[in-house]
Amino acid sequence: MHSWWREVSCEQVPSLKKKEAEKASIDIKGTWTIIFCQNAFGFDAPLVIGEKEASWPKGIVNLFDEKPGKGSVKIDATKNPPTIDLKVGDKVYKGIYRAQRLTDEFKDQEDLLIILSEAGGDYPKGIDLKKPFETTPKGFKGFLFGGKRKVK
Repeated sequence: MHSWWREVSCEQVPSLKKKEAEKASIDIKGTWTIIFCQNAFGFDAPLVIGEKEASWPKGIVNLFDEKPGKGSVKIDATKNPPTIDLKVGDKVYKGIYRAQRLTDEFKDQEDLLIILSEAGGDYPKGIDLKKPFETTPKGFKGFLFGGKRKVK
């Protein structure tokens, strides 16, 4: 279990305040600003998710050796939880995600939480994405990161 995740307060990551999310599914294609990854906070790294490709023009801390890059992406929003497959070079990362539009003072913002397995791993299991501050299961090896974007 990542201890940093339990220690995060709403004031540290205001976009993740416990707010009621809209029930409608959010299309995750587009540009997101990654605001945290594993135990790193306070940076703005873009993540662009397209129809078949994802790219990160700047390195993302603790993710893919912090180097800019791109990979092929496959999203299945019909699964519960929704899944995302990211292929970078010959490595495949399988993951789950939560995308939501926030209400109240953050109503103009959407949040994205992605949990990817380590390369070659299976989809993460036993994670309740409905909780605002989910911890990863004990022994989980992979990546946990989140982003935000303005609602168009």
